[in-house]
Amino acid sequence: MNLENSFVVIKTIDNMPRVIFWRMDEFIVMILPFFIGVCLGSILVTISGPFLKYFYTKTLKKYPTGTLQHRLYWNLPKDAFEKSGKLKNIPGSHLRHFSL
Repeated sequence: MNLENSFVVIKTIDNMPRVIFWRMDEFIVMILPFFIGVCLGSILVTISGPFLKYFYTKTLKKYPTGTLQHRLYWNLPKDAFEKSGKLKNIPGSHLRHFSL
């Protein structure tokens, strides 16, 4: 078998990257307040990380994946997405068509 004809099939395409045993998004939610608290010298911000992670994982279990993005699109004006530079061609959320 040639190396040219071989390829790798990834079996875990839907799994998030992990740091130790936390998912990457949980780790960022937990560790970011820690670093901000250390830089600002605030103990309350520093110890808020595990609490934020707890509420974040609780919210993730309650709502399906992508709920936050859907709600942001529905409630924010189109200018908020255009300023990011990534989503330029999406229609505004005020252009809603309801069919009954």
